[in-house]
Amino acid sequence: MDSQSRCYERKKKIKRTYFFSPSFFSNDQSHSSLIANYKNPKQLRKFMVIGRFVLLIILCASFAAADGYNNSNHETLSEQSISLVLIASAFILLCVCTAAFMKKKSERFKVALFSLIVTATIATTLYLSVSTVLLNTRSESNGPVHWHTDFELWKCGEHIDLIEPAGLSNRIGTPVFHEHGDQRIHVEGVVTQLEDVSLKNFFYVVGGKLFDDGFELPTDNGVVTASAGERCPLGDGKLQVFLYHVTNPDPSKNKGFTYTQTKLEDFTQYVPAPYAHVPPGDCIIVEFDIEKEKTDKLCETYRIARDKGYITEVTDGR
Repeated sequence: MDSQSRCYERKKKIKRTYFFSPSFFSNDQSHSSLIANYKNPKQLRKFMVIGRFVLLIILCASFAAADGYNNSNHETLSEQSISLVLIASAFILLCVCTAAFMKKKSERFKVALFSLIVTATIATTLYLSVSTVLLNTRSESNGPVHWHTDFELWKCGEHIDLIEPAGLSNRIGTPVFHEHGDQRIHVEGVVTQLEDVSLKNFFYVVGGKLFDDGFELPTDNGVVTASAGERCPLGDGKLQVFLYHVTNPDPSKNKGFTYTQTKLEDFTQYVPAPYAHVPPGDCIIVEFDIEKEKTDKLCETYRIARDKGYITEVTDGR
């Protein structure tokens, strides 16, 4: 290739890289400045090698971190992702401010600064993408879900209302597992392990406790407790949980359902049914009262659907 051809190819390369060059962000946009960026190709290659090496390290770290999330929870991932984005944003802003306020900047410094900004952006994107994909694929819910279960809490015939949510989030609990003051359990997000959305854990995330023989619940009037040995007006109290469950669920319908009532034995491990609407989502009644096989309590959504003829209870005698 003669010298004229090499010169022509060099000009084509400069044009292709113009908008990706650090000089694009500088005050000097002359062709001499652009060409100056490439007068030292060895130095430029050195920066590129360093940048690729840093990206490789961060990519490996992101895979390792995301791999560890299979035993973690969605809140941890969300919190660390937000922190990472904030740190990366602050770093990029620092680089931009440095470039804006420094009057004398060598071409080598511009290339280094530009490389740092690109590296921070790509590394953050890779981390978020890889960790999120791995968490979704390894979670027991196989990705984000939106489940609801309605509930009612009773002690000796008295209805108990949980403490009202406060703040902009308007919820008590976690981003994935919470209540909005609507007597409804919300599961919204990635469920790493099903035990994370059990009834026992729901009591925990709203600030209470659930035992095999009692509970503690935060209310606007203080903490309400119930435990074995307490007496109710009709006799010795016992903690019992009753489940109203649709036997022919169909998420695409809102009527034509049949349901049954069941007394749960291992109620602390109850997990909401995988439906967004109630019904066909479940209704659970947590009741501390004299021992019984069935309850006359019913969630409002089920009562309204029953009165409208949308659902019908199925008993042993049918």
